[in-house]
Amino acid sequence: MTKPTKQQIKKWVRALRSGEYSQTTGQLQGEFGYCCMGVACEIFIPKALQVRYNNGFLIGGMPSDQASPAWLKDLVFVLYADISALNDFGRVSGDNGRSHKPFTFDEIADLLEYEYIYEVLS
Repeated sequence: MTKPTKQQIKKWVRALRSGEYSQTTGQLQGEFGYCCMGVACEIFIPKALQVRYNNGFLIGGMPSDQASPAWLKDLVFVLYADISALNDFGRVSGDNGRSHKPFTFDEIADLLEYEYIYEVLS
């Protein structure tokens, strides 16, 4: 399994906090914005390699649906929580499917920094 570099995580965190991307759930990109993984696909996949619907939105719900870097395809969990579930439902595994407020891009950026920049749990 490949891991992102600190520079890659910093770039992603900057994009999440930039205000340039509005947040949506359930897909990489949709009418109302991007999920956190969609932001990563947008900034790490060259435009010529991005796969899009006729409406211009990124196809898919996970980076594996795109020609994304191996580390991004491998990156499913942050601090033992499913990144997509945090973005979409605010849910972590083992909470019996209770509904929560989705994590904001800032909160997801914090978790990415804790794990990959500051290496809190390493």
